[in-house]
Amino acid sequence: MAARHRDPEAAADDRKRRTRGSVGAGSRHRRGRRRHREVPLEARPVVVFQTLFTAGNLRRDGRSQRPLGGRDASLRKSAVELLAPAICLGAVACAGWAVRGRSSTLLAPSVWRGPGDRKAVALTFDDGPCASTPHLLDLLAQLGVRATFFQIGRNAVAWPAVARQVSAAGHEIGNHTMDHPRLWLRSPGFIERQVAEAQRVLTEIHGSPPRLFRAPYGVRWPGLGSAQRRSNVLGVMWSTIGRDWSSRPDAVARRLTARVFPGAILCLHDGRELATRPDISDTIDAVRRAVPEMQAMGYQFETVSNLLCPMNSRNA
Repeated sequence: MAARHRDPEAAADDRKRRTRGSVGAGSRHRRGRRRHREVPLEARPVVVFQTLFTAGNLRRDGRSQRPLGGRDASLRKSAVELLAPAICLGAVACAGWAVRGRSSTLLAPSVWRGPGDRKAVALTFDDGPCASTPHLLDLLAQLGVRATFFQIGRNAVAWPAVARQVSAAGHEIGNHTMDHPRLWLRSPGFIERQVAEAQRVLTEIHGSPPRLFRAPYGVRWPGLGSAQRRSNVLGVMWSTIGRDWSSRPDAVARRLTARVFPGAILCLHDGRELATRPDISDTIDAVRRAVPEMQAMGYQFETVSNLLCPMNSRNA
């Protein structure tokens, strides 16, 4: 009988304790099931800086103080999601600059301008020779300009007399590969053959080996550096390109005169890749317009080698 008739206050206290216990257990259970909400987009830059610079879960000795919790893992995941695209874009931009950047020397030694201590520039022509190159030579002689011609080996073989006429007129000869291929995605062996074969052909035609090289389309690729070293040529890019293969002569002339500066290397074309009889009249007209204007601005024209080493022009 004594067991059945307990103190009412004691019984009430027991019920309260049981109620609190069940509520606490339910809350803990619900908290255990709660999913961590994704970090809002506008807060993610803050998350990145916190993750990169706070490093709150690392001790000074580099060991982890505690396992990553759900929120820490979410912060780190958000940082990775934000940084990964930026890293990829940066890598692509760096690779593009290495391949096409005019000042890049990552894949092959090259220059894109000369010293800027005097008002001298170099006028260069790519893709020749062709049947119309002599007309350009006549104009350059009238203007008193010596230039540098980067000749394609196959075109020089097709027009050997014209090729020799260029060097006989006092212009400098450069190597522009044998067949003017795009060098990207090419093997080092292919690149080596293109440079070496053109070097052999141009040496036979002109009597001395070229010392300069310009990659077709300005594209450098792994293997080009070693090919240049074996042929003993220096890569030459440009400061300003006239786009004379597609622009009107007046536009080409404006582009050159607007972007000229002391030490600039200007790029035009006396051929159109491997075309047998290309029309280069627009290029010749652009030269007729641009050169006198730059001469009036006080610029003198030199070969690339003389521009890079002024002592050559003094001794010439």
